[in-house]
Amino acid sequence: MRILDRYVAKRFLFTMSFALIAFISVFLIVDLIENLDKFIDRDVPADIIVQYYINFIPFIVVLTMPVAVLLSTLFSLGSLARNFELVAMKANGISLYRILSPLLLIGLLISAGIFFIGDDIVSYANRRKAEIKAEHIDRRPDKLKAKTSDLFVEGENGAIYYMRIYDPATKTGSGILIHRIEENRIIETIEAESMKYIETGWVAENGTHRIFDKDSIASADEFKTFDKMVLSEFKEPPEAFEKLNIKPESMTFSELKNHIALKRKLGKDTSRERVELHLKVSFPLINFIIILLGAPLASSPKKSGAALGFAVSLLVSFIYFTIIRACQSLGQNHHLPPVLAAWLANILFFCIGIFLTLKAHK
Repeated sequence: MRILDRYVAKRFLFTMSFALIAFISVFLIVDLIENLDKFIDRDVPADIIVQYYINFIPFIVVLTMPVAVLLSTLFSLGSLARNFELVAMKANGISLYRILSPLLLIGLLISAGIFFIGDDIVSYANRRKAEIKAEHIDRRPDKLKAKTSDLFVEGENGAIYYMRIYDPATKTGSGILIHRIEENRIIETIEAESMKYIETGWVAENGTHRIFDKDSIASADEFKTFDKMVLSEFKEPPEAFEKLNIKPESMTFSELKNHIALKRKLGKDTSRERVELHLKVSFPLINFIIILLGAPLASSPKKSGAALGFAVSLLVSFIYFTIIRACQSLGQNHHLPPVLAAWLANILFFCIGIFLTLKAHK
């Protein structure tokens, strides 16, 4: 790396670090003020509060990193432009593309880091934060005893369970759908209003039982209704269903892929999950794209004031998050394909960034 690259990168990273620390501090202070009365009323120990906010930080970093990158791009390059350092570099035959190359490399590294490291860390931290909130703030004695909705569990012998609601306290589920799958085809299906665990095992009530032939077509002889049915072949204990209901956005990339595959086997809609899966890739990449957008805006001395840079950062961030949330909602409600819903904001900003970069004075 040349001296010039180190100089530009150092200015960029210093500003980005300062912005990131500022964002983290603001988020933590605002949340602390909002929850301070709960902490005091419920006598939450100080070390638990510290753990709660430590596990909050990874989410804040991922959420605010694009804004910090844009601010850093506008402020660091803007400073170089105002001091005519960019002019001096260009006068020595260094193009704007070459000046931006270390920043683009840093943007790619940040995007990769947010995806590969943030995926595991943020998912774990979000779950741990939810556990602390449930146990110490909401005062639920046993987090595993909370009712779970839309529960999907993969069991033994090819069994896949879906329960609309599961209550661990009574070991009872409602809205039951069970598939048994062998060699990628359904061989047995049980639908029931409810399912309860007794000493001898699971008992389903008010449902239908189908056994499929090799072509996965149920004949009249293989279909029956029942008032009660002992599920002797399904050996999963109640503990297999007693877990927190993890939201798709809190799952890791691999967990979410497996969850989608599980829902598809049960014939359930996976639009929401597929949007979240693609967002796990598209959202980190905005850290690279935002440099393409911000660099041309900051490279002109006439357009590189600190106040203007801050205003532009807020405006661009607001537009990006508005577009990505709108597309996310459209994708989850089948108005946009999941891939397009997750990537449309990035595509728009990438095109605008390329256009501005090509139009900028080289």
